[in-house]
Amino acid sequence: AYLAELWAKGFPVIPSIRGIEKIERLPAAVKYLVKPLYGGDAIGIERLNKPELLTRKTDGYIIQPCLTLRQEISFYFIDGELQYVLATRDIRHRWELEPFTPTKEQTQIAQQFVAWNTLPYGIERIDFALTEDGQFLLIEIEDWCPYLSLLDIPQNLREKFLRSLLHALRKLTTPLPSRA
Repeated sequence: AYLAELWAKGFPVIPSIRGIEKIERLPAAVKYLVKPLYGGDAIGIERLNKPELLTRKTDGYIIQPCLTLRQEISFYFIDGELQYVLATRDIRHRWELEPFTPTKEQTQIAQQFVAWNTLPYGIERIDFALTEDGQFLLIEIEDWCPYLSLLDIPQNLREKFLRSLLHALRKLTTPLPSRA
C-alpha cells in the first residue's frame, strides 16, 4: 500500500496504484503487474494485459506497469546506517548479487526512504530498480524479514555488518541507568 501512497506524493518509486479506476494515472504499458498488498517473495503476482486487468477484481492489490529493468540494487542498513550495497549481475537472476558502489544521489535516495520508514532500530533492505531508461525507482522497503545476502559480500564487509549488528543489539539490551 505504501508504494501507491509514495508514488501519489511524487517519490521515486515504481508507478503504483490501488484500484482499477485509477489505471489511467499509470504510464501506458503492454503488461501490468498485479501484486497482493501484503505479499512477499513474488507470491501471487500476475502479469496481465490491460483487457485482462480490466476484468479483474483488484481489491487488496496494487497495480504497476511492467517496466524493463536493467538491474536491481539493494541497500542494507542497520539502525539507519548504510552497511553495504549489492546489485544483480543479471536481471534474470535476482539473487546472484555482487558488491555495488552507488552514486551519491542513489545513496541519498535510499537514505530518504530509510527516514520515511521511521523504523527506530533494526535491519532494513531498501530495493531499487534501475530501468532501461536510467530511472532509479524504489521496488520495496523490506524491514520484516530482509534476506541479507551475507555470502555475497566480502569477508571484511560481513565482519563489519556483524559488528554493527552486535552493537545495535547491545544498545537494545543494555538496561537504562536507574534513577535512584
